[in-house]
Amino acid sequence: MRADEFLNKEWLAEDWQKVNKHDKTDGMSGKAVKAYRRENPGSKLKTAVTTKPSKLKKGSKSAKRRKSFCARMSGMKKAHASAKTKRDPDSPINKALRRWNCESIEEMQTLIHLGEQYISSMKQLTESITPNNIHKLANAKGIKWDDEPSFLKLTKRLTGREHLDDLDQAGLKKVKQYIEKQGVAEGEGGLGQVAGIGINGKQFNFSIKDLIAKAQNYPIKKLNPQLFVKQLANRHEDPKQTAARAQVADLQYPIIVVQDGNTLMIADGTHRAQKAIMNKLPTINAHVIPVKDMAEFSKKDIAESLT
Repeated sequence: MRADEFLNKEWLAEDWQKVNKHDKTDGMSGKAVKAYRRENPGSKLKTAVTTKPSKLKKGSKSAKRRKSFCARMSGMKKAHASAKTKRDPDSPINKALRRWNCESIEEMQTLIHLGEQYISSMKQLTESITPNNIHKLANAKGIKWDDEPSFLKLTKRLTGREHLDDLDQAGLKKVKQYIEKQGVAEGEGGLGQVAGIGINGKQFNFSIKDLIAKAQNYPIKKLNPQLFVKQLANRHEDPKQTAARAQVADLQYPIIVVQDGNTLMIADGTHRAQKAIMNKLPTINAHVIPVKDMAEFSKKDIAESLT
């Protein structure tokens, strides 16, 4: 007989009897013990000692029975129970140990939690972050980093140093977490990036951060992404890079569009629009800003947008 079968059928046979099943008890009930004794004359079987250890008199029969049972069953669990049985709070052996107050479900959960924390901390130690990791992430998010002033400014603000090569693991982690959280989500060029668009002879320069802040004043509309096919086709970007950035673009964030009469121009979110077109989506969420409301950006040059 396998170890688990032995544990379930012999030591934990408290479920074998109709009386016990009727009582729905984790372990043999008083009625089940009496029924067992009637069917097995001479048996000295007793119910479990369920009194809390702190309330048992030291050296009493009940205390000794509990100590003997806990030692016996804990040893069997360690030596014979499968890993799955050990982890399962509802396995017969774990129920029996709890019924006898050998171990509580809270203790089991605490041990599992501590184990998970240890594994997580060890995983973090072994998975070090390198500047190259951040370069790849920035490329995927469409963030310029190679001697880019805004990126150097960002890393200095986050860590006190400009260059990734000068950062320790804690500093690299800060930059990585910032890019993961802010990159595509709040502007495909990054919050510190400066962009510009021209629409019907009007030119606007802005930081992505300022544009996003303004866009929040306008309700989200659903637009057909096919409206922007021509604009996207005229962008000066490597097709492979466009496809890579479009793949990681998050469509839960609306694009930002400037409208001048019947003309619509994407100010932020070109890769999201590209992804919508690639996936043949009928609509895409967008904040639409009327061109007349873009006046605050019409006279700004790049230097002003960075301040």
